[in-house]
Amino acid sequence: MKMLKIADVSPNKYNPQYMSEKDYEQMKEYIRREGFYGAILVRENQEHKGKYVIIDGEHRWKALKELGYEDIPTIIVDKKTPEAMIATLMLNKLHGSPDVLKVASILKDLMDNYNYSMDELTTQTGWGEEDIKGMEELTQFNPNDFERNKEIEADNNNEPEIQLLRFEVSVTKEQYEIINEALKIAKEDEVVDGLLKIMKDYIRQNGKG
Repeated sequence: MKMLKIADVSPNKYNPQYMSEKDYEQMKEYIRREGFYGAILVRENQEHKGKYVIIDGEHRWKALKELGYEDIPTIIVDKKTPEAMIATLMLNKLHGSPDVLKVASILKDLMDNYNYSMDELTTQTGWGEEDIKGMEELTQFNPNDFERNKEIEADNNNEPEIQLLRFEVSVTKEQYEIINEALKIAKEDEVVDGLLKIMKDYIRQNGKG
């Protein structure tokens, strides 16, 4: 374990860990009251000598910084970028609250830019092949390609017109966190499936449909 200056430590760019504002404030208050125990996991910044990047412990680092701490206990490990990404994924999975969209982005980065195979990812991250394939589909979603198109024109038998509706939804950070939490409760990784399940349950509970 080594004490580092908080100013010499920075978050990574891919952390998928989700923590609600309420939980974060409770954690910060506990640290303020009881002190900080343990250490965060870091690696040396490959681009800036003497600087370090967090692998696990960003929220604790942020809380200590906001509370005015100047030093932070760390465990320094020798890991290159893809190895650090794998470690972050695995540790966040153990914590139990990863952001599915960010996890999907990391997995895609590992496959596209670091040539990780499906077998390597399932073995090293703890995510199953079906989970990874499902999250991979999320990364193919293009938020800039929205338009409303007819999928099938109504035929001459006056059958209901079937349409594919494409639309863009802008949400605040708080709304995004609520949606992400709801998808976890619904136990669905696919956004549309999860929202449909939630809406069906709501209609059923309110005696309609």
